[in-house]
Amino acid sequence: MTGSVLRITWDGNGWEEWTVSEPIAGRLAKLTYRDSSFGATHGYGYGSNATWSERASMAEIAAFDHTRLKHGYHLWKTDAGTPYLDEGAGTPFWMLGWRPCSSGRCLGGATTATDYYLSTANATSTDRRDTIWHWRRELADARGEHCYTGNSHVKPMLQIIDSAGGFHGWVAVEASLNQTSPSQGTSADDIGVFELSEF
Repeated sequence: MTGSVLRITWDGNGWEEWTVSEPIAGRLAKLTYRDSSFGATHGYGYGSNATWSERASMAEIAAFDHTRLKHGYHLWKTDAGTPYLDEGAGTPFWMLGWRPCSSGRCLGGATTATDYYLSTANATSTDRRDTIWHWRRELADARGEHCYTGNSHVKPMLQIIDSAGGFHGWVAVEASLNQTSPSQGTSADDIGVFELSEF
């Protein structure tokens, strides 16, 4: 640390720098991406003293006021082979009313046009990993499916948990490769980072 700047040096792989702030003093640190020696351009990070196994349950997430979460994202995309950055931020995130699944380890919900599914990373997860999966309903309807088996968006996420166990959203990545629109090729890929966070 130099002042509020954190520099991480990776063995044989260069360095990266983040500005550290405290959205909740003494309980939660926020990392704002600055720079790297290896070409990274964007990122999101949070940290606390909470253990890796401390997480918000799906019931707690369903009861959380999702209007408090801001959505920020950076997606590396191409248009006819020309790369560009699709980025934005806003509030609230599109899905606000989650319903618990009978298993207790997942949530479901829907907006006018899109179905959402949020779950732990696997059936035995005891850590902060979650994933969100969503698909356009018209695409599933066209296949006669309730759960879409085509090219949907799958996003691995980590819960943001403060040192007192409070839930504040997620940091996440997306690596959804186009499979169902051959004419669009990589122009329909979604590769990037995002956050759903109170901060």
